[in-house]
Amino acid sequence: MTTPVTTPVTPPAPAPVIRGNVLVVDDTLVNLRILAEMLAAHGYKVRPVTSGPQALQAGIAAPPDLVLLDINMPGMTGYEVCRQLKQHPATRDVPVIFMSARDEVLDKIRAFEVGGVDYVTKPFHLEELLARVATHVSLRALQRQLETTALALTEEKRRSDELLYSVLPRSVANDLREGKRVPAGSFPDVTVLFSDIVDFTTTASRHSPLEIFELLGDLYTRFDAIVERHPVYKVETSGDCYMLACGVPEAHPRHADAVVAVALDMLDAVAGVTLPGGAPQQLRIGVHSGPVVGGVVGTKTPRFCLFGDTVNIASRMETTSRPMHVQVSESTRQLLDPSRWQIDERGEVELKGRGSMRTHFVRRAP
Repeated sequence: MTTPVTTPVTPPAPAPVIRGNVLVVDDTLVNLRILAEMLAAHGYKVRPVTSGPQALQAGIAAPPDLVLLDINMPGMTGYEVCRQLKQHPATRDVPVIFMSARDEVLDKIRAFEVGGVDYVTKPFHLEELLARVATHVSLRALQRQLETTALALTEEKRRSDELLYSVLPRSVANDLREGKRVPAGSFPDVTVLFSDIVDFTTTASRHSPLEIFELLGDLYTRFDAIVERHPVYKVETSGDCYMLACGVPEAHPRHADAVVAVALDMLDAVAGVTLPGGAPQQLRIGVHSGPVVGGVVGTKTPRFCLFGDTVNIASRMETTSRPMHVQVSESTRQLLDPSRWQIDERGEVELKGRGSMRTHFVRRAP
């Protein structure tokens, strides 16, 4: 019986570690070959070129981690090459080490003035040059890490700001972030809106909590997008109730018009949308204008809240409105631009705890 012979499988050699990409510029071929072989032997990827124009083209096309640059070259000196590299956005941060037989102080000063980070005098010691290359390649890698970290921090700050501004007015959020106390204030000219879904309690009792959650999530996403397009502030949401205002915390000369514009956009947003059972989704919206008191409530999860009779009347305007109508009080009607809206008087409406008030329905002018 013959024993089969198996050939051992040799594992593939690990890929060499590239310590850095170095662009070497020297018009003397012997120097170029020595530098290229030495750097390659120590793990660097080397791109050798023999002229200034070639160096600019190669560096901009694929920015290296380091440039080793001769000074005395025909046509374009190393000084000019470095100056142009530092002017280009792709290579302005690439470190440049000058190599030259010149040993005058003025030559070195000029090299640093055009953007060089180091200066090596020919003939140079290979170990010294390697140490300088390693130092500046490492510094460049650290610089890139810092740039990446800075970009990540900037993006994270942007996201945090967006989240904060969705909870608090921008000016209030900025004051709180700076550690400033934000006292409550009186705002004399404000328009407040309340909206809710018609027959929401009945709808909620007939469907699962997940269905209701998805319904409100879709509805509030639509409303939030509308709010972003207008100079209004979303105060809060509670169940199917959506509350917003204009004129607080920053005053606005046309606060009533701004809120009515949002209200009609909200009606447009739900037109044709159905509830989980297939019935049309309908809103009731009420609007009232007057003075309010506003301020930050809470410390752990602060909210900017509005208080006062104006808020209460706006809520009553909503509860007594009709489906798919925007009901406004007489005080709001007096502030509206009549050229923008069709205002139909509804008459006297009984408000709980307030007696009767004259109200109106508002539509866009034909």
